[in-house]
Amino acid sequence: AIGTILGALAPDDRLFLFSLDGMTSSHGDLPSIVLLPELLHRHRFGVPLLRSPDPDAWRAAGFPPVVPPRHSIWRNEMNRRLVTPPASSIRARVQRLPIYDRARSTEVGRRMLARVKHTRIGALGVPIPPECDDAPEVIEARRDRADDMLFLGHYRRFRPDMDTFTLPTFGDAYLRVNVAGRERNGRVSPADFDDERRTIDQLLSACRDPRTGRSVTDGLEWLDPPGAGPDPHRHYADGIVRWDHPIDAFEHPDLGTIGPFPLHRTGIHSGTGFVWASGPGIAPGARPECSVLDLPFTIMHALDAHAAPPPSGTAIPVFTSAII
Repeated sequence: AIGTILGALAPDDRLFLFSLDGMTSSHGDLPSIVLLPELLHRHRFGVPLLRSPDPDAWRAAGFPPVVPPRHSIWRNEMNRRLVTPPASSIRARVQRLPIYDRARSTEVGRRMLARVKHTRIGALGVPIPPECDDAPEVIEARRDRADDMLFLGHYRRFRPDMDTFTLPTFGDAYLRVNVAGRERNGRVSPADFDDERRTIDQLLSACRDPRTGRSVTDGLEWLDPPGAGPDPHRHYADGIVRWDHPIDAFEHPDLGTIGPFPLHRTGIHSGTGFVWASGPGIAPGARPECSVLDLPFTIMHALDAHAAPPPSGTAIPVFTSAII
Protein backbone atom coordinates (compact mmCIF):
# COMPACT_ATOMS: atom_id res chain seq x y z
CA ALA A 1 0.00 0.00 0.00
CA ILE A 2 2.82 2.40 0.84
CA GLY A 3 4.54 1.48 -2.42
CA THR A 4 1.38 2.38 -4.33
CA ILE A 5 1.34 5.82 -2.69
CA LEU A 6 5.03 6.35 -3.41
CA GLY A 7 4.54 5.33 -7.02
CA ALA A 8 1.94 8.06 -7.49
CA LEU A 9 4.17 10.86 -6.17
CA ALA A 10 6.23 13.24 -8.22
CA PRO A 11 10.04 12.80 -8.07
CA ASP A 12 10.48 15.80 -5.77
CA ASP A 13 7.66 14.86 -3.36
CA ARG A 14 8.38 13.63 0.14
CA LEU A 15 6.17 11.25 2.10
CA PHE A 16 5.75 11.23 5.88
CA LEU A 17 3.80 8.30 7.26
CA PHE A 18 3.30 8.46 11.01
CA SER A 19 1.18 7.29 13.92
CA LEU A 20 1.12 8.77 17.42
CA ASP A 21 0.38 5.28 18.77
CA GLY A 22 2.03 1.95 18.08
CA MET A 23 0.88 -1.60 18.66
CA THR A 24 2.12 -4.15 21.16
CA SER A 25 1.02 -7.44 22.65
CA SER A 26 -1.77 -7.11 25.20
CA HIS A 27 -0.64 -7.57 28.79
CA GLY A 28 -3.60 -6.27 30.68
CA ASP A 29 -7.07 -7.21 29.47
CA LEU A 30 -7.41 -10.76 30.76
CA PRO A 31 -5.57 -10.36 34.08
CA SER A 32 -7.29 -7.03 34.80
CA ILE A 33 -10.91 -7.96 34.04
CA VAL A 34 -10.87 -11.70 34.83
CA LEU A 35 -7.85 -13.12 36.67
CA LEU A 36 -7.41 -10.41 39.32
CA PRO A 37 -11.15 -10.08 40.11
CA GLU A 38 -11.33 -13.87 40.46
CA LEU A 39 -8.24 -13.88 42.72
CA LEU A 40 -9.79 -11.25 45.02
CA HIS A 41 -13.09 -13.16 45.04
CA ARG A 42 -11.42 -16.42 46.08
CA HIS A 43 -9.30 -14.60 48.65
CA ARG A 44 -12.38 -13.03 50.27
CA PHE A 45 -14.94 -15.85 50.01
CA GLY A 46 -12.84 -18.99 49.61
CA VAL A 47 -14.81 -20.23 46.59
CA PRO A 48 -14.44 -19.65 42.83
CA LEU A 49 -16.84 -17.76 40.61
CA LEU A 50 -15.13 -19.18 37.53
CA ARG A 51 -14.34 -22.80 36.69
CA SER A 52 -10.74 -23.33 35.62
CA PRO A 53 -9.55 -26.22 33.44
CA ASP A 54 -7.93 -29.18 35.19
CA PRO A 55 -4.48 -27.77 36.10
CA ASP A 56 -2.78 -31.18 36.11
CA ALA A 57 -4.10 -32.05 32.64
CA TRP A 58 -3.08 -28.60 31.40
CA ARG A 59 0.48 -29.07 32.67
CA ALA A 60 0.69 -32.57 31.23
CA ALA A 61 -0.35 -31.19 27.83
CA GLY A 62 2.45 -28.61 27.92
CA PHE A 63 0.47 -25.53 29.01
CA PRO A 64 -1.35 -24.94 25.70
CA PRO A 65 -3.14 -21.59 25.35
CA VAL A 66 -6.93 -21.71 25.32
CA VAL A 67 -8.19 -20.79 21.87
CA PRO A 68 -11.95 -20.21 21.58
CA PRO A 69 -13.85 -21.66 18.61
CA ARG A 70 -13.64 -19.61 15.45
CA HIS A 71 -16.24 -16.80 15.21
CA SER A 72 -17.24 -17.27 18.86
CA ILE A 73 -17.80 -14.26 21.12
CA TRP A 74 -15.25 -13.99 23.94
CA ARG A 75 -17.87 -12.89 26.50
CA ASN A 76 -20.05 -15.91 25.66
CA GLU A 77 -17.10 -18.27 26.08
CA MET A 78 -16.31 -16.79 29.50
CA ASN A 79 -19.95 -16.85 30.64
CA ARG A 80 -20.00 -20.60 30.02
CA ARG A 81 -17.25 -20.95 32.63
CA LEU A 82 -19.20 -19.25 35.42
CA VAL A 83 -20.04 -21.52 38.36
CA THR A 84 -23.52 -19.96 38.39
CA PRO A 85 -24.46 -18.57 34.97
CA PRO A 86 -26.07 -15.14 35.18
CA ALA A 87 -29.78 -14.67 34.70
CA SER A 88 -30.35 -13.23 31.25
CA SER A 89 -32.93 -12.48 28.62
CA ILE A 90 -34.08 -15.03 26.05
CA ARG A 91 -32.07 -13.20 23.40
CA ALA A 92 -28.89 -13.37 25.50
CA ARG A 93 -29.42 -17.08 26.13
CA VAL A 94 -29.90 -17.72 22.42
CA GLN A 95 -26.73 -15.77 21.62
CA ARG A 96 -24.73 -18.07 23.91
CA LEU A 97 -25.82 -21.20 22.02
CA PRO A 98 -23.14 -22.77 19.79
CA ILE A 99 -25.56 -22.71 16.83
CA TYR A 100 -25.67 -18.91 17.07
CA ASP A 101 -21.89 -18.69 16.75
CA ARG A 102 -21.96 -21.08 13.80
CA ALA A 103 -24.62 -18.97 12.08
CA ARG A 104 -22.44 -15.90 12.46
CA SER A 105 -19.54 -17.67 10.73
CA THR A 106 -21.21 -17.69 7.28
CA GLU A 107 -22.35 -14.91 4.97
CA VAL A 108 -25.82 -16.48 4.64
CA GLY A 109 -26.12 -16.79 8.43
CA ARG A 110 -25.14 -13.14 8.94
CA ARG A 111 -27.79 -11.98 6.46
CA MET A 112 -30.44 -14.06 8.24
CA LEU A 113 -29.45 -12.69 11.64
CA ALA A 114 -29.53 -9.15 10.24
CA ARG A 115 -33.15 -9.65 9.13
CA VAL A 116 -34.20 -11.09 12.48
CA LYS A 117 -32.43 -8.45 14.56
CA HIS A 118 -33.19 -5.56 12.16
CA THR A 119 -29.63 -4.33 12.44
CA ARG A 120 -26.46 -4.46 10.44
CA ILE A 121 -24.16 -7.44 11.04
CA GLY A 122 -20.47 -6.76 10.50
CA ALA A 123 -17.97 -8.89 8.61
CA LEU A 124 -17.06 -10.76 11.80
CA GLY A 125 -20.70 -11.47 12.55
CA VAL A 126 -20.91 -8.91 15.34
CA PRO A 127 -23.99 -6.62 15.35
CA ILE A 128 -23.20 -2.96 14.62
CA PRO A 129 -25.56 -0.84 16.74
CA PRO A 130 -26.92 2.51 15.58
CA GLU A 131 -25.42 5.76 16.82
CA CYS A 132 -26.49 6.62 20.37
CA ASP A 133 -29.21 9.29 20.56
CA ASP A 134 -29.00 9.75 24.34
CA ALA A 135 -28.36 13.20 25.76
CA PRO A 136 -24.84 13.84 27.17
CA GLU A 137 -26.14 13.92 30.76
CA VAL A 138 -27.70 10.48 30.29
CA ILE A 139 -24.42 9.08 28.99
CA GLU A 140 -22.54 10.69 31.88
CA ALA A 141 -24.90 9.06 34.39
CA ARG A 142 -23.97 5.64 33.01
CA ARG A 143 -20.20 6.04 33.22
CA ASP A 144 -19.95 4.27 36.57
CA ARG A 145 -21.62 1.22 35.01
CA ALA A 146 -18.82 0.66 32.49
CA ASP A 147 -18.00 -2.68 34.13
CA ASP A 148 -21.37 -3.98 32.91
CA MET A 149 -19.87 -4.01 29.42
CA LEU A 150 -17.00 -6.20 30.60
CA PHE A 151 -16.82 -9.61 32.18
CA LEU A 152 -15.79 -7.68 35.30
CA GLY A 153 -19.47 -6.82 35.84
CA HIS A 154 -20.10 -10.32 37.20
CA TYR A 155 -18.10 -9.39 40.30
CA ARG A 156 -19.92 -6.11 40.91
CA ARG A 157 -22.56 -7.56 43.23
CA PHE A 158 -19.85 -8.86 45.57
CA ARG A 159 -18.16 -5.49 46.12
CA PRO A 160 -20.12 -4.52 49.27
CA ASP A 161 -18.68 -7.58 51.04
CA MET A 162 -15.10 -7.21 49.79
CA ASP A 163 -12.23 -5.30 51.39
CA THR A 164 -10.62 -4.52 48.01
CA PHE A 165 -12.15 -4.78 44.56
CA THR A 166 -11.23 -4.01 40.94
CA LEU A 167 -12.58 -1.21 38.75
CA PRO A 168 -13.34 -1.18 35.00
CA THR A 169 -10.27 -0.85 32.80
CA PHE A 170 -8.68 -1.76 29.48
CA GLY A 171 -5.03 -2.40 30.31
CA ASP A 172 -3.47 -1.98 33.75
CA ALA A 173 -5.67 -3.08 36.64
CA TYR A 174 -7.21 -0.57 39.04
CA LEU A 175 -7.74 -1.46 42.70
CA ARG A 176 -10.00 0.35 45.15
CA VAL A 177 -10.04 -0.30 48.89
CA ASN A 178 -13.55 -0.49 50.32
CA VAL A 179 -12.96 2.25 52.91
CA ALA A 180 -15.62 2.96 55.52
CA GLY A 181 -16.85 6.53 55.23
CA ARG A 182 -15.81 6.82 51.62
CA GLU A 183 -17.55 3.91 49.89
CA ARG A 184 -21.29 3.38 50.18
CA ASN A 185 -20.76 -0.05 51.79
CA GLY A 186 -17.31 0.61 53.23
CA ARG A 187 -15.74 -2.15 55.36
CA VAL A 188 -12.10 -1.11 55.92
CA SER A 189 -11.46 1.45 58.62
CA PRO A 190 -9.23 4.34 57.47
CA ALA A 191 -6.85 3.32 60.26
CA ASP A 192 -6.50 -0.12 58.61
CA PHE A 193 -6.02 1.28 55.10
CA ASP A 194 -2.28 0.62 54.97
CA ASP A 195 -2.70 -2.87 56.45
CA GLU A 196 -5.14 -3.75 53.66
CA ARG A 197 -2.72 -2.49 51.04
CA ARG A 198 0.03 -4.68 52.49
CA THR A 199 -2.35 -7.65 52.37
CA ILE A 200 -2.96 -7.06 48.67
CA ASP A 201 0.78 -6.65 48.08
CA GLN A 202 1.40 -10.07 49.60
CA LEU A 203 -1.51 -11.64 47.72
CA LEU A 204 -0.21 -10.49 44.34
CA SER A 205 3.44 -11.16 45.17
CA ALA A 206 2.56 -14.81 45.76
CA CYS A 207 1.01 -15.20 42.27
CA ARG A 208 3.12 -16.83 39.58
CA ASP A 209 2.80 -17.60 35.89
CA PRO A 210 2.32 -21.40 35.90
CA ARG A 211 4.39 -21.76 32.72
CA THR A 212 7.52 -19.99 33.93
CA GLY A 213 7.23 -19.47 37.66
CA ARG A 214 7.77 -15.74 37.12
CA SER A 215 5.86 -13.11 39.03
CA VAL A 216 2.74 -11.99 37.19
CA THR A 217 3.11 -8.31 38.08
CA ASP A 218 5.49 -5.65 36.94
CA GLY A 219 4.73 -3.64 40.04
CA LEU A 220 1.83 -2.47 42.19
CA GLU A 221 1.73 1.30 42.61
CA TRP A 222 -0.31 2.75 45.45
CA LEU A 223 -1.28 6.30 44.59
CA ASP A 224 -1.05 7.70 48.12
CA PRO A 225 2.18 7.46 50.14
CA PRO A 226 2.14 4.96 53.04
CA GLY A 227 0.45 6.41 56.08
CA ALA A 228 -1.26 9.23 54.18
CA GLY A 229 -4.66 7.52 54.19
CA PRO A 230 -7.26 7.57 51.44
CA ASP A 231 -8.18 10.78 49.69
CA PRO A 232 -11.90 10.61 48.77
CA HIS A 233 -11.60 12.83 45.71
CA ARG A 234 -8.05 12.51 44.43
CA HIS A 235 -7.99 9.27 42.47
CA TYR A 236 -10.23 6.94 40.51
CA ALA A 237 -8.36 4.05 42.13
CA ASP A 238 -6.13 3.54 45.13
CA GLY A 239 -3.68 1.25 43.33
CA ILE A 240 -2.52 0.37 39.82
CA VAL A 241 -1.29 -3.11 38.92
CA ARG A 242 0.96 -3.43 35.90
CA TRP A 243 1.45 -6.84 34.35
CA ASP A 244 4.85 -8.25 33.51
CA HIS A 245 3.94 -10.06 30.29
CA PRO A 246 0.90 -11.53 28.49
CA ILE A 247 -0.74 -13.82 31.05
CA ASP A 248 -3.67 -16.20 30.78
CA ALA A 249 -3.40 -17.90 34.20
CA PHE A 250 -2.41 -17.20 37.82
CA GLU A 251 -1.03 -19.77 40.25
CA HIS A 252 -1.36 -19.02 43.97
CA PRO A 253 0.00 -21.37 46.64
CA ASP A 254 -3.24 -21.30 48.66
CA LEU A 255 -5.96 -20.29 46.18
CA GLY A 256 -4.88 -22.63 43.40
CA THR A 257 -4.67 -22.07 39.65
CA ILE A 258 -6.92 -19.45 38.05
CA GLY A 259 -7.18 -20.09 34.31
CA PRO A 260 -6.05 -20.59 31.69
CA PHE A 261 -8.72 -18.62 29.86
CA PRO A 262 -8.84 -17.31 26.28
CA LEU A 263 -7.26 -13.91 25.78
CA HIS A 264 -9.64 -11.00 25.36
CA ARG A 265 -7.48 -8.98 22.96
CA THR A 266 -4.11 -10.16 21.70
CA GLY A 267 -2.91 -6.64 20.86
CA ILE A 268 -3.32 -3.09 22.20
CA HIS A 269 -2.05 0.39 21.49
CA SER A 270 1.32 1.35 22.88
CA GLY A 271 2.51 4.78 23.96
CA THR A 272 5.27 4.89 21.35
CA GLY A 273 4.36 5.69 17.76
CA PHE A 274 6.44 5.81 14.60
CA VAL A 275 7.32 8.02 11.64
CA TRP A 276 8.47 6.74 8.25
CA ALA A 277 9.84 9.23 5.75
CA SER A 278 10.84 8.87 2.12
CA GLY A 279 11.86 11.24 -0.64
CA PRO A 280 14.71 13.38 -1.94
CA GLY A 281 17.28 14.37 0.65
CA ILE A 282 16.10 11.77 3.17
CA ALA A 283 18.89 9.41 4.13
CA PRO A 284 17.93 5.76 4.74
CA GLY A 285 18.32 4.16 8.14
CA ALA A 286 16.86 4.14 11.64
CA ARG A 287 16.75 7.23 13.83
CA PRO A 288 16.84 7.65 17.62
CA GLU A 289 13.61 7.98 19.57
CA CYS A 290 12.30 11.54 19.65
CA SER A 291 9.41 13.62 20.96
CA VAL A 292 6.10 13.81 19.13
CA LEU A 293 6.56 17.60 19.22
CA ASP A 294 9.47 17.17 16.80
CA LEU A 295 7.19 15.91 14.04
CA PRO A 296 5.42 19.22 13.15
CA PHE A 297 8.78 20.99 13.27
CA THR A 298 10.28 18.46 10.84
CA ILE A 299 7.35 18.54 8.39
CA MET A 300 7.31 22.36 8.33
CA HIS A 301 10.99 22.37 7.46
CA ALA A 302 10.34 19.82 4.71
CA LEU A 303 7.78 22.24 3.22
CA ASP A 304 9.82 25.40 3.71
CA ALA A 305 13.21 25.45 5.42
CA HIS A 306 12.78 29.17 6.11
CA ALA A 307 9.29 28.98 7.65
CA ALA A 308 8.79 30.10 11.25
CA PRO A 309 9.11 26.94 13.40
CA PRO A 310 6.46 25.78 15.89
CA PRO A 311 6.97 26.95 19.49
CA SER A 312 8.20 23.50 20.57
CA GLY A 313 10.28 20.72 19.09
CA THR A 314 13.40 20.27 17.02
CA ALA A 315 14.05 18.74 13.63
CA ILE A 316 14.16 14.93 13.48
CA PRO A 317 17.43 13.98 11.73
CA VAL A 318 15.79 12.40 8.70
CA PHE A 319 17.37 14.72 6.13
CA THR A 320 20.92 15.01 4.89
CA SER A 321 22.82 18.07 6.04
CA ALA A 322 22.22 19.69 2.65
CA ILE A 323 18.48 19.93 3.35
CA ILE A 324 18.37 20.96 7.03
